[in-house]
Amino acid sequence: MYRDDGIGQPDPEFLRRLARDISSAESTDMNQILSAKDRNFIQLVQNQSLIPNDTLKLLRELRNRPLAIVTSSPRSAATALLEGSGVSHFFSAIVCFEDVLTPKPDPEPYLIAMRRLGVTTGIAFEDSASGRTSARAAGLHVVEVPGPRDLSAFVRSNIGSSLSIEQVSAFIQGRATVVRNA
Repeated sequence: MYRDDGIGQPDPEFLRRLARDISSAESTDMNQILSAKDRNFIQLVQNQSLIPNDTLKLLRELRNRPLAIVTSSPRSAATALLEGSGVSHFFSAIVCFEDVLTPKPDPEPYLIAMRRLGVTTGIAFEDSASGRTSARAAGLHVVEVPGPRDLSAFVRSNIGSSLSIEQVSAFIQGRATVVRNA
């Protein structure tokens, strides 16, 4: 259920859907559940990196590009993950649930990220339907990735090892069929 209905959705919205499906959850305080979930996640990521080494290498290769994280997660969870994994410095902008009035699938989260980066176009790598809808509505090119842990391998196998933004954009737009370093 979480993979289909939870990824890319704000936690409160997902829990409301879950509560509708579980009758005993109606008497449960959703704020307590959310707080416990956040505390457990933060504790998990504070002392270990959940970012695969291939993704770290990809981030180092992209370090001179304007990068943003756009997430439906609360800032406390996003910050804990990025700082605990030692990758927060790669991102010039982080847009979290608290930063928006209308979360994904609305384009607002991506529009805020684009404004903070000072860009008018870009590429969003997304693992959720609501994220893809949000990014497309913001005018971004969207590449669907199976999941966050698959990002680096997916980019390299489907787009190639060249990380030129122009080449990646051409590939996504169908103007190039293979993007590889010569």
